[in-house]
Amino acid sequence: MDALFGVSTGFFWPTTLGLVSEQFPRGGALTLNAIGAAGMTSVGNPSLAPCGMRRPTETWGRTRPALHAAVAEPAQQQLGFDFQPLDGAKINSLSSRDKAHVEIIIAKTNQAILAKIVILPSIMFLYFLNLGLFFRRRAGYRQVELVRAREEGE
Repeated sequence: MDALFGVSTGFFWPTTLGLVSEQFPRGGALTLNAIGAAGMTSVGNPSLAPCGMRRPTETWGRTRPALHAAVAEPAQQQLGFDFQPLDGAKINSLSSRDKAHVEIIIAKTNQAILAKIVILPSIMFLYFLNLGLFFRRRAGYRQVELVRAREEGE
């Protein structure tokens, strides 16, 4: 996962900014900032942390409330979300059966969060694939150049 993030930030991010600056030169800094803002909405989204901590609380509240109460810290609020973080020391002190149950719920929670996170990169993959096909149909990539009015008259 870290390699995928590294490739996306090290290659696709600067490529996107370069492409926008070369294809839409009249947009200037405003266009680049708009693209930058759109990209930053997906990096380090703070609303994902409470989502990951809230889901075990919701799941255990119905299935195993006593086990949840044994490992949960006091309720907290972050970005308008109520959640109860889990205490690792309390989890380690559980019996092996209860500890296995907690680990299963944590694994399912992580998978559910990953399923939500993967939506945006999937859309971006399709976007870049279509963009590559678009330039291939146009017989290659060409930079859009601004031409001064005086040069056009000559």
